[in-house]
Amino acid sequence: VLVYAATGGRPFGSGPVEAMLFRTVHDPAELGRLPHGLLQVVEACLSKESAGRPTAGDIRRAFAEDASGGSWLPGPVTHLIAERSARMLALPDIEATSLDAGSTVETGAASRDTTALPAPPGRRRFLAYVTGGAVLAAAGGTTAWLAAFGDGKDPGGDGKEGGETAAARPELHIGLQADLSGPSAATGKGQERAAILAVEEHNAREDAPFTLRLTTADDGGDEERAKAAVRRFAEDPLLVA
Repeated sequence: VLVYAATGGRPFGSGPVEAMLFRTVHDPAELGRLPHGLLQVVEACLSKESAGRPTAGDIRRAFAEDASGGSWLPGPVTHLIAERSARMLALPDIEATSLDAGSTVETGAASRDTTALPAPPGRRRFLAYVTGGAVLAAAGGTTAWLAAFGDGKDPGGDGKEGGETAAARPELHIGLQADLSGPSAATGKGQERAAILAVEEHNAREDAPFTLRLTTADDGGDEERAKAAVRRFAEDPLLVA
């Protein structure tokens, strides 16, 4: 099971069950694609002699020693995250998108005034924070962060309750980039569900100064698709997180 999880292939090949059983008993396992950190433990587990196989305690200690060696991410990935986060922090803040406070929007017989959106503090800095590895925590915390620069009142309404107030609130966008169809789909879908719940909870608040719309980008665990998703998010002027 461990070999299949790590490489996508079986240690004794494929084919008829009888042939696989024969190779399991008599032939050496095919472990050429196995990561070096797993090779020694797996070789011992697949020993033809039962006396040479490790106990559950031996395996637990072997993996515990390996896990305590440092970050769970490979070194090049950690360096790439740090480098890109530093570049994002070095970029100047973009100008906030705002609505003209003096303009009116006609909706049939009725009209309403629009007001300027509150300026989000450091959009690029917040994006750098999310990109730096805090996506899991950001799903629920984004709405709280956005609400921190609102005044708790409806900036576009006239103080009335009900659908009229909700309709007058401006809309801001938040983006979620995750692996929804690749090797980490289970984690990505969990992030998506958390983000959907957070947005729904925020939009249900009567005192929320704005509504949120969630845009999800599935990168499938692919680096190029991830870059394309980041570019799409960067082109959205209403995207604040």
